[in-house]
Amino acid sequence: MLKQTEELVKSLVKEFNETKEKREKLDAFLKKPKPEKISEQEWLVLHDQLDAMQDYEDCLLTRILIHTKEIPAVEQPVAASMAELDSE
Repeated sequence: MLKQTEELVKSLVKEFNETKEKREKLDAFLKKPKPEKISEQEWLVLHDQLDAMQDYEDCLLTRILIHTKEIPAVEQPVAASMAELDSE
């Protein structure tokens, strides 16, 4: 892999891991009952945000796969997600 491509993949992996961590935290929050201080409208928007974060995470993973045909040596969350794609 070219150095420029390696840097791009490294950046994409970092963004993927950060996004996945944030999405997982939001997902855990949304599985709990709605706090009284949050309106119904905002609660629905948070669910939309969760969907958008998953879409963004999927896009990042696809871009990683475009630039590498093998699982890169990255943090476990990315490797696990890439393995899930291979099994589909």
